[in-house]
Amino acid sequence: MECHRPTRQVNLPSKTNQTTTADSNDKKAKTQAPVKMEIVTEIYLRMHKNKNVTRKEIIDEFVKEAKLSKAGASTYYQLIKAKQT
Repeated sequence: MECHRPTRQVNLPSKTNQTTTADSNDKKAKTQAPVKMEIVTEIYLRMHKNKNVTRKEIIDEFVKEAKLSKAGASTYYQLIKAKQT
């Protein structure tokens, strides 16, 4: 015996509405606080001046000051380090 469940239709918002909303959000974001990359780059440059600072210390500072996860902080560290060399 087969069981057939009734299907239901789901109306998804159109992509044009999402695009215009995203564009207006981007404009608002640019006028607000600096992006995380700017924040962590500033932290990296400030801390990297001290030659005795470790990668772990810089990542811990990213987590504390920029409110990043440990994994996110590690990713930002690698991106910034790659740009600096």
